Amino acid sequence: FGVEGLNISNISSSTATLTVSTLIGPPAAPSNLHVVAINSNSITYGWDPVPKVNTYKVGSEWYKITVRSHTSDTQITVEKLPANTCITTYVASKTAGGTTRDPNPAIACTRPVKPSNLVVSDISETEFTLTWDGPAAFFSVFADINVHTTTSNSFRFTSLFSGTQYLVGVTPYNYELLPGSTTVTT
Repeated sequence: FGVEGLNISNISSSTATLTVSTLIGPPAAPSNLHVVAINSNSITYGWDPVPKVNTYKVGSEWYKITVRSHTSDTQITVEKLPANTCITTYVASKTAGGTTRDPNPAIACTRPVKPSNLVVSDISETEFTLTWDGPAAFFSVFADINVHTTTSNSFRFTSLFSGTQYLVGVTPYNYELLPGSTTVTT
């Protein structure tokens, strides 16, 4: 028994052959990872499908979730998040060849809850205090053009004009203007 020179176009019947395939490497990461919808306790992400991939691994600092989907299932909703919370989420492609080595991240923040129960107290000629209910957050408070920021659920406006009517309100950061406003006269 011996090894003979081989001409691929002329394989003899005494030549032992074997077909070998190289390994398939990890797939590409999904592209166009984006936010589809946000509310105060969930974020929905979407991404473009990766050819020949039907399993996506989704993770964030809040959840470790594996989503098994067909190529048309390219969305996931991460639920039960606290209001006004920012998370980094990634989506990786997964095949028999492995999982994406460098998945693309996306950062999104849930919406803060609208402040409620605005109350004005301690009114003087040039000052008043505004308080409100709502979870801990960063707030922008305003009295007409006087805008301030705070992390507290109350704010003392000072140096106002005597006998002037002010529209006051509170807006949580990362949210459209939800004036939760009221009018006060000093």
